[in-house]
Amino acid sequence: MADSIYLLELDRWGIYNDGTHPVETTKGFNDALKWAHDNGKTTFRVPAGLFLIKKGPETDVSAQINIPANMTFEMAEGTTLKKESNGYEFYRLLYVGPMVQNVTIKGGILIGDRYTHDYTQKQYPYTQNTHEAGFGITSDGARNLTIEGVVIKEFTGDGIMVGNSSGWLSGFWDSDIEPGSIDTQGKLVIDPTRIRTKKSIKTDFHNAPRAELFNRGFVMFHPEAGVDENAGFDVYFYKNDGTFLSAERGGLYYTEEVPIPQGADYFLAVFTPTKSNGYSVILNLIALSKQILMKNCNISFNRRQGISVVGAHDVTIQNNVIHDIQGTAPASAIDFELGRASMQQNFKVLNNTFYNNNAYNVILFDGFNAVIEGNYFGKSNIGLAQGDHFYGPVAVYNNVFDNCGISAKSNVTIENNTIKNASVNVNGNNVVINEIVAYDTMFQFLNSNSLGITVSNVEIHSTGQKQNMFQLGNEPVKFSNILIDGPAKMSLFSGNAQGSIFSNLKLTNYHPVSKYPQSLLPGKYTDCLFQVGTIDGYTSIQNPGLYEFNNCQFVAKGHAVLMIQNLNTDVTIENSTITLLENSEDFQYLIYVLRAKRVSILNNVINASFLTKSSIYAPLIEINTYYGSTQPFTVEALSINGNTIYSNLPATGIRTIAAGIGAPSYFIENNTLINSKLELKENDVNQNNQIITL
Repeated sequence: MADSIYLLELDRWGIYNDGTHPVETTKGFNDALKWAHDNGKTTFRVPAGLFLIKKGPETDVSAQINIPANMTFEMAEGTTLKKESNGYEFYRLLYVGPMVQNVTIKGGILIGDRYTHDYTQKQYPYTQNTHEAGFGITSDGARNLTIEGVVIKEFTGDGIMVGNSSGWLSGFWDSDIEPGSIDTQGKLVIDPTRIRTKKSIKTDFHNAPRAELFNRGFVMFHPEAGVDENAGFDVYFYKNDGTFLSAERGGLYYTEEVPIPQGADYFLAVFTPTKSNGYSVILNLIALSKQILMKNCNISFNRRQGISVVGAHDVTIQNNVIHDIQGTAPASAIDFELGRASMQQNFKVLNNTFYNNNAYNVILFDGFNAVIEGNYFGKSNIGLAQGDHFYGPVAVYNNVFDNCGISAKSNVTIENNTIKNASVNVNGNNVVINEIVAYDTMFQFLNSNSLGITVSNVEIHSTGQKQNMFQLGNEPVKFSNILIDGPAKMSLFSGNAQGSIFSNLKLTNYHPVSKYPQSLLPGKYTDCLFQVGTIDGYTSIQNPGLYEFNNCQFVAKGHAVLMIQNLNTDVTIENSTITLLENSEDFQYLIYVLRAKRVSILNNVINASFLTKSSIYAPLIEINTYYGSTQPFTVEALSINGNTIYSNLPATGIRTIAAGIGAPSYFIENNTLINSKLELKENDVNQNNQIITL
């Protein structure tokens, strides 16, 4: 075991540990690493000291430390690698190249030149002079890479760049392609629905331009024109004498790495066309980074990102602290962003701590399949952002979002999270939000499909800092087991959606900070509680649409419990309880219908048993205003049937006489009124109502 460990000998390799001689020091590191690799060493230990690494662009391999395969690069406590100050837009400090496997980078401190960098230099004519690509650690298509316990700070770009290395060999165009397919025995066959590559130098593993890229061990195709990318491709391998070796069928474009079998000299590929000519298929052997683990690192004060993932599969980022990322966009702790979603997948962000990052903590810009679990998201503009091209699924479990929120799209589950002083914005479908405890947090839902978002077991505590608690767009949402305790600046709900479903929604201790009522959205409400906490507050139905309340409770104290006030509203209240706990001298409305298309009040308990004053102006149920009899009617249809209406003081139970000029007949039937009376229009249907005086 000891024979596999090499302790770096500074004098032997001409390395300085006093922060001087960057050219000699960097050359010494690379020479020593090559020697260690060639002599079977698998652990390379760096002693304490300050090592200055040569300046140079990303194309200069002598201006970075190049880690070979099967090596643990282990830095002792007190080891610092610092990048020499420079003016390059692109540079690297530690580098792990394409297809390099089984590397661990452990311990130590890596420092960039952020605060001494020359930002005036322009490296290439095509660049924007942003100087955002100076990286601490770069993976250009490494496999099985672990970065553990490293402090990485003050780089002009990112602390860690997990990327890919392009391997463009050639393109297949009309002249390289012919009609037909290949059978399971490798024989060319007639098939008018398929096209295939011709045998040529482009398909030759030994003689093709840049044939050395075939040493990566696979073929990969990228369709650009004339080919159905959803249909996949087939590839067939042969010896020079035409002997068929094997085939891989149904490969996925962009990501499928089809291994080249031993002894193969050339290949033929079969595609599905979408037209009769104008074909373009690229043979691009991109080396994606795979099986990447970053854990227990402290990454801070970089200008662009803490970690960028731009072409990788199977990445885990765990138990890191990433903070104070700011200077140039995107300014995120972690950013998964390639520009082609199909080439990125399988990410885990677990038990990390993020804070003081300027714009974002985590960006899921493009890709597939992410788990975000157990993290602390500290103050940032946005805690977690999902882009349109990150197609999911995304699982967001057991995190704390503190002064930063969530921006999600589609195919997301957000569960068992705590959210403080933030917002949750969902602009997509197939989204589940469950088991959330939130404080002063607003939820905005802009789903395009009916009931495309499901919200359950959410507890919101509000001190009135947010305008609304829930903002909906044009499509309904399904809610169940929701508790909102406290006020909002305006109303708890806003939006235009029709047909939302509310089950066991509890609104408690609401009071209007800015004199707004507790306004509800159209939908179906079952087993809900609407409780207003101040004498000037009430529950209001202001939007047009259909409202159904079943087995609900409305509770308030003040001048009203429930107000209905839209000419295009259809409201049914059934098997529910409406309770006024305290009243003012002039008002004691339990249900106040100012305007409506239709109202049905059926089999409810109307409870005014806590009155402290007997009002002569306000009945318990009022249709139109007290002085409305001289104005046109505003309630088109009304049925009050089967209710028990109770008052502890003498009161008017139901009043329709001021409904307005031309008011139709209303149906007042089968009600029991205790200590209250009826004041009805002559044309109303007054049937089987019982008046009881106690």
